[in-house]
Amino acid sequence: EAVIDMSDGGSLGLILVRDPDTGMGAIVRSITPGGKVEKTGAFEEGDSIVQINGIDVQDTDMREIGDLIKSSTILQFLIRRGSIETVVASIPVGDGEPLGLNLKPMDDGNGATVTKIISGQKAWKNGSF
Repeated sequence: EAVIDMSDGGSLGLILVRDPDTGMGAIVRSITPGGKVEKTGAFEEGDSIVQINGIDVQDTDMREIGDLIKSSTILQFLIRRGSIETVVASIPVGDGEPLGLNLKPMDDGNGATVTKIISGQKAWKNGSF
């Protein structure tokens, strides 16, 4: 988490691009040397922006994210470093009860990402996800 005061009009020093996996949200593309973001030491290239000023921006269009940043004199960022979390879980199947996972295939065809865990179904009850 990082808080940045923009009231003096200095350079934020942050270049964001939309998340290529979802087409929404923002990822740090680069950090400008000497900018306010670099001075916090909290950001790295590739970080995902999760929230700005308490607002979840993961499913937000880049234009809206830009407007939110430009309209604020104090910026509070919540960031996520690393986008892949690996979970190993064993859940018995074959009894007719739904597993309760929504999956999105990886672009390279090797594996999948869990996009949703359905409350009350096997994966949710297992508690490993």
